[in-house]
Amino acid sequence: MNAAVRVVLVEDHDLLAEAVQAWFEDVPEADVVTRARSIEEARVVVKRLHPDVVVLDRRLPDGDGIGAIRSIKAAAPGVAVLVTTASADHDTVARIDAEGGDGLVLKSNNLDELVTAILRVASPE
Repeated sequence: MNAAVRVVLVEDHDLLAEAVQAWFEDVPEADVVTRARSIEEARVVVKRLHPDVVVLDRRLPDGDGIGAIRSIKAAAPGVAVLVTTASADHDTVARIDAEGGDGLVLKSNNLDELVTAILRVASPE
């Protein structure tokens, strides 16, 4: 049996983060190993834990998540980064790609779609 995909959730809204974490309790393929509430906290936990995937909110108290993709990837080489946001346009998608992000999940999607995206970027082959 393959090990569960290790996920760090970077989300400053408690309600949303707690709902996502609770959902993942019933997803054997993926495990939310911790949550960060800011970009700086994300860098620290990613460097310490070396997760497989970081689910990164676009808007955080200390900045734009898209602008933090490179530093998060530098903290744990090989980590995949999915950005979550309420809305996105072509420029947002282009910025995520230019910064080295691995994908985008709209917050209007359901949690099954988030799980699918996490599993896809964790095993891109």
